[in-house]
Amino acid sequence: MSQDVYDHHQGFIDEAQKLVDTAKEDKNQAAADKVADKITSLPDGNPLENGDALVEAQEAYENLTDVQKGLVSNEDKNTLDSAVQQYITLSKGSAQGAVDKVTSEKNIEKKQKIVNNAQNNLDTAKQLGMSQDVYDHHQGFIDEAQKLVDTAKEDKNQAAADKVADKITGLPDGNPLENGDALVDAQEAYENLTDAQKDLVSEEDTNTLDSAVDTYISLSKSSASGVVKKITNEKNIEKKQKIVNNAQDNLDTAKELGMSEDAYDHNQGFIDEAQKLVDTAKENSTEAKYNANGSVENIPDNVAYTDGKFTVPKGVESFEFTDKGRTVTANYKDGKWIFSQDGFDQTPANSYFTATSSTDLDAENVTVDYGEDKSVKFSVATETKDNEANEMTFTFDNVDGDSFDTSNLDGEFEFNANEETYTAVKEDDGWTVYTEEQIAAQDLQAAKDTVSGTDFSNLEIKGETAGNKKSAVEGVIEGLDLAEGVTAEVNEDGSNVTLSTDGAEDVTVETGAKFHLTQAAGTLKTLKQKIVEYENKDQFANIEIQDEQDSTKESAVAGVIDHLVAGNGATNSVSKTGENTYEFTLTADNADDVTVTVEASFDLTQAAQDLQAAKDTVSGTDFSNLEIKGETAGNKKSAVEGVIEGLDLAEGVTAEVNEDGSNVTLSTDGAEDVTVETGAKFHLTQAAGTLKTLKQKIVEYENKDQFANIEIQDEQDSTKESAVAGVIDHLVAGNGATNSVSKTGENTYEFALTADNADDVTVTINASFKVIK
Repeated sequence: MSQDVYDHHQGFIDEAQKLVDTAKEDKNQAAADKVADKITSLPDGNPLENGDALVEAQEAYENLTDVQKGLVSNEDKNTLDSAVQQYITLSKGSAQGAVDKVTSEKNIEKKQKIVNNAQNNLDTAKQLGMSQDVYDHHQGFIDEAQKLVDTAKEDKNQAAADKVADKITGLPDGNPLENGDALVDAQEAYENLTDAQKDLVSEEDTNTLDSAVDTYISLSKSSASGVVKKITNEKNIEKKQKIVNNAQDNLDTAKELGMSEDAYDHNQGFIDEAQKLVDTAKENSTEAKYNANGSVENIPDNVAYTDGKFTVPKGVESFEFTDKGRTVTANYKDGKWIFSQDGFDQTPANSYFTATSSTDLDAENVTVDYGEDKSVKFSVATETKDNEANEMTFTFDNVDGDSFDTSNLDGEFEFNANEETYTAVKEDDGWTVYTEEQIAAQDLQAAKDTVSGTDFSNLEIKGETAGNKKSAVEGVIEGLDLAEGVTAEVNEDGSNVTLSTDGAEDVTVETGAKFHLTQAAGTLKTLKQKIVEYENKDQFANIEIQDEQDSTKESAVAGVIDHLVAGNGATNSVSKTGENTYEFTLTADNADDVTVTVEASFDLTQAAQDLQAAKDTVSGTDFSNLEIKGETAGNKKSAVEGVIEGLDLAEGVTAEVNEDGSNVTLSTDGAEDVTVETGAKFHLTQAAGTLKTLKQKIVEYENKDQFANIEIQDEQDSTKESAVAGVIDHLVAGNGATNSVSKTGENTYEFALTADNADDVTVTINASFKVIK
């Protein structure tokens, strides 16, 4: 193939190769950009919480080819390297602090979480390049922490097993059927243990529990199978029902304890049969409503009295009993029961009851409300006076032709008589009437008893301030059921409560309150102590910084704190409060802020020192008389660069002069760039000054029309150019400058003035000509 043909076709191949090279460049740039995006997208905040993202970014970078790595900017690469190094440093702190954190944490699950987090952090650090020796060293701290957690778990398991054992050995003696709840509680507690915890319960205790359960189930079967016989022999209907209810409760408890479904259903049949007999007995009985004045006793065996009514078998038309010691006769007449005392019918006579009081009271037509929008009138008369316990009788008007049912009063009512307010209360031994002052005193005493009996020994607070203690006690007080009108005022530190109500003297109760910090507040307290200890060990001395700015110092001190509080859920803010004094505010949810003040001192990093020295050198250099060949920004920049090149700057420090030489940016790895104003002043070289003067002279010459009507011999362009050049030669003669001329338009000519040690100067003029024959 001839060379011409070869060269021609080689051109096609070269063009194709260019396309391939471009595609490769695009692919490499895309790969580098993808990694750069991962680096710039690394989350802010605690680095230990973002280990996966950091590993992903580093692996992506390492998987690039050398060409692709070269396309990742130095800034992004430095960001990645710095993040990796910071993560490794923090993971060491996480491992080293695991034992202290586990020791101070009470919750076992949280203890394990601390160890797991420290382990994850260390494993991630190993992925990021931590050496095996360093990894093994810090793994030792985590292993020690795990042993503490394992011991705590064993202690917890033993405590759980012991608690169940106590329930088993504490099962009451006597009839097992009377202690079903305790037995169910013990069995459920055992079943809720883990397998490891069950193994810690002794064989003796498990045998005791199993035996008690078997005994209970056996007795519950006997209780069910014998229930029909028992109710057949019992005449009192209420007692019959109680026998059935007890048998049912026993059987249900036995089912909870593990009785089979078949055994349960079989024995349930006996109870169902017994319930039918009770229901039949109830159908063959009548009920007689009776408002007792006191204790109802001496009731016949086949008659029952509960909830203000008698249950009487059919066929029984009369019976006797005692009410507050007085004999009462009940007779069934005309479809209703009539109660009489000492031969006097009480139905439908007025209802009454007697009451005692420390005061005497006589009043008529007193009204008391009951139910929904109902009221009844009554009179009250004191039968014995001038005694500590006066006895009085309340007699109620009939309502709708029948005796008033005093049970409508719900055991307590308030009434006004003789312009005073009283309260009648039905107590175990009968009714008692109290004055307003007595009720107030009772309410206050009840409130005192309630507060005195309340446990204030373990109150959680967000910080150790009196206000927090007061609020914690107030929170407990708000949950107490104090009588209406009673107020409770907690003192400033929660140590006592003053109870008040109208009509009674205030009462002050000591709370004996004990407090503990919330977990978050405890953490902040521990962190504060840790920071103070850190300061006492001069750990805030000689902190390395890249420059002397206050913001840099604050950031450096904050960085030390971040390392100390990492992984504790706390955040911090720092502010400078003195020459070398810094105040931290530690913050966490569910805790009061904690402030710490430390003294700090600083050292510049070597890189920062080098940069500072370079700054001082440049700042101390005289740029006030720099010679330039022409008044261009490039000349000024070059003049300043010439001076900079002669300076003795530290190795690795670079100086970038801006476009007009007015400032210099100093840079080095590991320190922030510094820009220095040069204050540069410039003067032209003698030759450049001459050219500048000549240019001005030519411009003035043109302004005086000295380039008009230049005489020429013909109209040729070369003749005109020579004529114009001749004029310029005349002007520049003797100044060491040369010129060249060229036509740039119809009558426009451009001169280039040239001289050694000066930039060329161009001048454009307009000229006209006159031909001389």
